[in-house]
Amino acid sequence: MNHVSTPAGSLSEARAIWQLALPIMAGLVGQTLIGIADTVMVGSEGVEALAAASLVVNLFHLPLVFGFGMLSSIAVLTSHAFGAGDTQRVAITWKAARMLTWMTAIPLALLLMAMRWLLPWMGQPPSVIEAAGPYLWWVAPSLIPLFLGLTQKQFCESLDRPWIPTFIMLGGVLLNILLNALLIGGRLGFPAMGLNGAGLATLISRTVAALCLGSWIAHSPSMARFTQQRSAGGKIAPIIQKLRQLGTPVAWQHLLEMGVFALGAFMLGWIHAQALAAHQIAFTCASTTFMFSLSLGMATSIRVGQAIGAGERHRLRRIGSVAIGHTLLIMSGFAAIFLLKGPWLVGWFIEDPEVISLAITLLIVAACFQVFDGLQVVIISILRGMQDVTVPAVIAILAYWLVTAPLGYWLTFSLGLGALGIWIGFASGLCVAAIGLLLRFTSLLKLGPKLD
Repeated sequence: MNHVSTPAGSLSEARAIWQLALPIMAGLVGQTLIGIADTVMVGSEGVEALAAASLVVNLFHLPLVFGFGMLSSIAVLTSHAFGAGDTQRVAITWKAARMLTWMTAIPLALLLMAMRWLLPWMGQPPSVIEAAGPYLWWVAPSLIPLFLGLTQKQFCESLDRPWIPTFIMLGGVLLNILLNALLIGGRLGFPAMGLNGAGLATLISRTVAALCLGSWIAHSPSMARFTQQRSAGGKIAPIIQKLRQLGTPVAWQHLLEMGVFALGAFMLGWIHAQALAAHQIAFTCASTTFMFSLSLGMATSIRVGQAIGAGERHRLRRIGSVAIGHTLLIMSGFAAIFLLKGPWLVGWFIEDPEVISLAITLLIVAACFQVFDGLQVVIISILRGMQDVTVPAVIAILAYWLVTAPLGYWLTFSLGLGALGIWIGFASGLCVAAIGLLLRFTSLLKLGPKLD
């Protein structure tokens, strides 16, 4: 039987995707606002504090994205079970997801704390290293509540219950900003902790948000049929194994992708602190817009998983087309904002003229890769919902390490383009990844019913 995509069907699918994407978007952008708030408020402490924050943020993102990739399988299996109407499997997946989260979060937090002893070997200015060490130890433990909150939020979103977790996470953002105001400069009798105050604020706010969300899931009547099912303990181990099987390729793909961006940041530190500070500003702006396409991708992945769980594979083409089309529109808009309002955006972060000038230039490059950045994350999310994880991971890894890293290094140090060269490398790798993933998606669609 041929299933023809109609305008009415596409409109209905778009509505369903956005009903999921909007709360996911609000939550993710809210979490990104923590980074923006830290960057803006730390920027008042000077260039060296901002450079130290940039160094720690880039280190923090390595275990963060690895864990994010590992735990992304939770949404895939939960949405499949929910689409099939199997509440027993949903409950077992929930138990397995929590166990996997602890198994992932604790070792990664300890590993990140241990990286403090590697800071002197990273070729950064001594003053930046001195400021970064204590800040790293405040931020590293926040990985644990961050991952717990991520698992809880993904679980709720896969069950079409995204709004309460979103409001709780946004409350955590507001708490973080309040604590930043109190602890960085020292207000209302609180000590002036500077950069370390931003780290403590992040740890407290993420812990409070995770505890509140966990309490809601445990006591909400609407979640009871999914979380209070009796299940045989022996069934949890295979689910954990399946979660790890799906999550491991994604985790390594995320790690190696972020590793390229971290390498770029370290190379910028080899130039001077101003280059690293400008990178942090431009990267913060680009990361914020990326959250919009990431949210759309996560919502689309859930819709794909629910469709497959319900045995409706014919909907995959329509779901993918709607998501890709909307990504093109959204990210084109952000590209225009970066081009037209770059100086205004940068002016929010710092007053140093050299940093401002360089950051504006980097935002122009960011404008050029917005569409490709959005496309690659949305398409890889669609493929993840189809449980196709290994080939997309290979495509992304090759794009970043065979294109981004060598091209960025060559342009920066051989041709003398400085920070601009590294960012041109970022743009090139994202373009190659987007094209490769799009070809993978279209090739799978041609398999039709043969697709497993």
